[in-house]
Amino acid sequence: MDLVRLSEDVEQISRGYARRFGIERSSAWFLLKLQEEIGEL
Repeated sequence: MDLVRLSEDVEQISRGYARRFGIERSSAWFLLKLQEEIGEL
């Protein structure tokens, strides 16, 4: 598993998610979102 690639993929997905639902993203939000996605793996 390539964590850099996974991180980039999550960044792209979370950007679209935030735009769609009007969420203001921060570095803390991104870190928590990344942790959530890794937990689902």
